[in-house]
Amino acid sequence: MDYTPTFRREACGELTLQPSPDAAVLVSAYKQRPTSSRPWNADRVRDEAKGRVKAGGGDPGNARLVLSESTVQFGQYRGQTFRWLLTHDVGYAMMVSAAHQREREGGDASVSPSMANKDVLVRYVSLFPDVTRAVRERCVMDEPSSSGQEGQCLVWFGEHQSVSYRDLYQAQDREKRSYVQWIQQQKVRPGTKMEALQKFIQCRDVEKITRPETRSVPAPDTVPRLPGLSKRRTSTASRSTQDPTDAELLAASVELDVEGELSCRLD
Repeated sequence: MDYTPTFRREACGELTLQPSPDAAVLVSAYKQRPTSSRPWNADRVRDEAKGRVKAGGGDPGNARLVLSESTVQFGQYRGQTFRWLLTHDVGYAMMVSAAHQREREGGDASVSPSMANKDVLVRYVSLFPDVTRAVRERCVMDEPSSSGQEGQCLVWFGEHQSVSYRDLYQAQDREKRSYVQWIQQQKVRPGTKMEALQKFIQCRDVEKITRPETRSVPAPDTVPRLPGLSKRRTSTASRSTQDPTDAELLAASVELDVEGELSCRLD
């Protein structure tokens, strides 16, 4: 008896996140007639899982086997084992795990049967690096302020699997630029890592087009000045209460004329 699910994968090797045909049947049935019975508590779920492990010839003292045979106590797959869930709809398990982790990290300490069941699901999911990585990336993508963090996600497939979205998109070498263009042209399957990368590229392209151009305006202290011409500074505290003399007005007028002429030339 094995605790490991039979993961479905795309041709490129990444996990298939879409539900299997068997799962799709259950989803359709649930939408037509949602289950409303109360979820089992953690002890009952564990005891039933141990009985299922024993009946299958496994060791009920094996924690991983017990986790795999624990049943979902919420939503459209209620009554199915965790191992069945990761075999038939790992995308759903990933979504639930990511949302649950955010709730716990946000301070939700609820001990309701449903929350306790999700705690157990997260423990089971954590046994598999591919799913754990996908959950972590989903948490980043779902963050309200994820526009900057999203670029930190790794591609995780193909020849650039260890490169982040941002580094791949901003790369200047011809090979990576060609790869980005190739990704943009692909017809991708929903829920795949290639789709996530393609959406990131498309969003960055839109931002590049719609971002307003900004002109750099030199700060007052950095405006070029003619040799020997110093900037006149007048502090409020030391400003004289007397009217300026004719000589001071003339000097100020000459300086403004020179600065205006210089500004025109610079423009």
